[in-house]
Amino acid sequence: MEGVFYETKIYVVTLLQFICACVFGTGAVKIFLNDENRLEIENAFIDDLFVDDADGKHGKPRQLFQRRVVSKDVLLELYGDTKGRAEAIRGAQAPEDCQTEVGYSDQVEVWEAWHLKSGSKEKDGKHVIAIRGCELHCEEWEHDFFPFVFLRFKSRILGFWGQGVAETLT
Repeated sequence: MEGVFYETKIYVVTLLQFICACVFGTGAVKIFLNDENRLEIENAFIDDLFVDDADGKHGKPRQLFQRRVVSKDVLLELYGDTKGRAEAIRGAQAPEDCQTEVGYSDQVEVWEAWHLKSGSKEKDGKHVIAIRGCELHCEEWEHDFFPFVFLRFKSRILGFWGQGVAETLT
């Protein structure tokens, strides 16, 4: 177990998760298997995670979305195996927060979404990765949880997100 902790740098990642929980109210760590089927843990910036307020009202949402900015070259390597997807990736524009004074970077806004199954025997769980106008990956999501571990500095009475130190003191 110590080897896995060392390999995944869990102590570094979870320290940042704790700091985010103190500042923003909620810190998040994403846990997944990489292409080599190895456990990987990365910090998920809380402003890039989205939960519908009504869906998360009681702290257990059925859907979660993650926004990331990824290089076109990386997307082409991962998902450019069909002509349609490759063209969509090459033609995608950089999001506003990646625009530079000299033009656009090669970054693309990628959305990853999870929809949990309605019940243990249901087959309606989904995991989707997409860019504007193009689905890059879609598969069944058979788990009853998201691939994230959330840490809240202080839980709220209602809602999914936690309350940070500054807001608590205010």
